[in-house]
Amino acid sequence: MQLLYHSATCSSSLFFNTTSIENTAKSSQLFESNTTIHQNTSGIRITAVGSRALPITKWKYKGTDEYHIGPMAQDFKTSFNVGVDDKSISTLDPAGISLAALQELIKEIEILKKRIALLESKQQQ
Repeated sequence: MQLLYHSATCSSSLFFNTTSIENTAKSSQLFESNTTIHQNTSGIRITAVGSRALPITKWKYKGTDEYHIGPMAQDFKTSFNVGVDDKSISTLDPAGISLAALQELIKEIEILKKRIALLESKQQQ
């Protein structure tokens, strides 16, 4: 299956190959993501302060009884400025932001471990 992606900020449409894997127990969709189809890549840094500012709520779509947990698209767009618009959230972006936030937390933990070790060595002297 091919998924057409069109960005309001982009002058051309891109086709991404997607693969649906379905059986009675699960369903998944894979989006092609590799260096041969990307452009204008840059590193990001997600700060704990910025991530905490994003409201995460429990909600359901109007007319349904199925609840979900996550941010509103308007808040997500304001916080990270990614995606096509402020009405929807790509499934790729929250995953990438979560991984970047995890990397930053690991860096902060390593810094704190070094500080603790330094303080403990000073205290033993």
